[in-house]
Amino acid sequence: MILGILEPHSPEEIFNELKYISPDLVVVCNAPSARAVNARELEKIALSLGYEVEKSENPYEATLNALRVSTEEDLIVAAGSFYNISEIRRAVKESEEQQS
Repeated sequence: MILGILEPHSPEEIFNELKYISPDLVVVCNAPSARAVNARELEKIALSLGYEVEKSENPYEATLNALRVSTEEDLIVAAGSFYNISEIRRAVKESEEQQS
């Protein structure tokens, strides 16, 4: 799972909801906004709740990281701010172009 969120949303509440989908890995990142919750804070909270976590600087890098560690059978879910979407789409597109 890729996660970058904005204030005033509560990272703790979001992580508590994520337990229902049981992600194997959460790749946290800084959403591209001045209101972004810092990825270090997301990492700290996720680790305290028992998630396996990797930290990336932005949604683009988080997506490349998730694609790198995933297998064909894995589902990558992007959650959090809609501000992340354009960088996530760009990373997926570039990754697909490199593979073809």
